[in-house]
Amino acid sequence: MFIEPKEKLDPLFMRYGFKRSLVSMRSASHEVAMANPSCLAFKMRSLFGVNVRADALTCLLVRGKGHPSGISRLLAVSQKQVQDTLVETARSGLVHVRPVGRRKDYWVEPDKWYPFLFGQEVSPVQWVHWRALTRGLSILWALMSKPSLNADSDYVISSMARRAIRSAKDDLLDSGIGIKLTDDRPHRAEAYLDVFIKDVRGVVDRLQV
Repeated sequence: MFIEPKEKLDPLFMRYGFKRSLVSMRSASHEVAMANPSCLAFKMRSLFGVNVRADALTCLLVRGKGHPSGISRLLAVSQKQVQDTLVETARSGLVHVRPVGRRKDYWVEPDKWYPFLFGQEVSPVQWVHWRALTRGLSILWALMSKPSLNADSDYVISSMARRAIRSAKDDLLDSGIGIKLTDDRPHRAEAYLDVFIKDVRGVVDRLQV
């Protein structure tokens, strides 16, 4: 096995047990544009540190509201961390809480936060949940590309379409890009097929925005 001469290895990586050639910085990076609302997550982390508090508040600001279990799934952190953080921040009065059935939803007022963060009235930024969007589209594509859809029966195709949209619905709606889907229940048998086609076209239109 060929190993680079020691003098050509990067000493910083060597300190942590990794062998790699010397790192040459291209100096192509720029400072984060903190005044740009699209950099909201960076600004929040600058204020609160790189932690759950900064990310949970960012989530509330761009999604409007949320509950601990939903936010924890989005951020891929423990629900208890999010729960404790939201309970603490709610004491400030800048984060609000309201009961929704057996759970509690937390929410903030963007018109109070954005002027403080950016010094002016700005349009709220959009959070795209890429994992949910990709998963929903993949489910839709996998179910709708099955060989059985080549059948001549509109009833069979409509049945598969209904199954596909029901399987992908939660992820598509949770993507954050404003997808709207029609309730399939009032549309019986093959009558649902036209509704499905309209909804899929709507999804494609949102992806092109």
